[in-house]
Amino acid sequence: MAQRITPTAEQRDLVLQLASIATTHDDISMIVGVSKASLHKHYKHELSVGLAKANATIRGELFKQAKSGNMTAICFWLKCKDGWREVNRQEITGKDGEPIDIKPSVLRGMTTNEIVEALSKRNLPVPPFEK
Repeated sequence: MAQRITPTAEQRDLVLQLASIATTHDDISMIVGVSKASLHKHYKHELSVGLAKANATIRGELFKQAKSGNMTAICFWLKCKDGWREVNRQEITGKDGEPIDIKPSVLRGMTTNEIVEALSKRNLPVPPFEK
């Protein structure tokens, strides 16, 4: 028969303290001397509150760093809390901002019929040609 667990105030406080410094549930259950399932069943509140305290502590430190001008903290905060993201967009244009002139040298000197035949052999789409 399974042993009945009745958490003491001291054990609850210990679980809360350990959870508030982001100790893993595996480690907490080992320290307290209960299974992980029993830990979740009997100390659910302490685990939740402890994690909330840990997150609040870190958020507070991050906020202090951002307010003091730490650019890494500012960028991290904006990415996580304000939806910012880094975008690396490159636009390629032809000479003087004009569209790129796509006329591969292989096609130079070929007639329109030769180009159509070469594309067709490779099952490639045939673009409309200017007359």
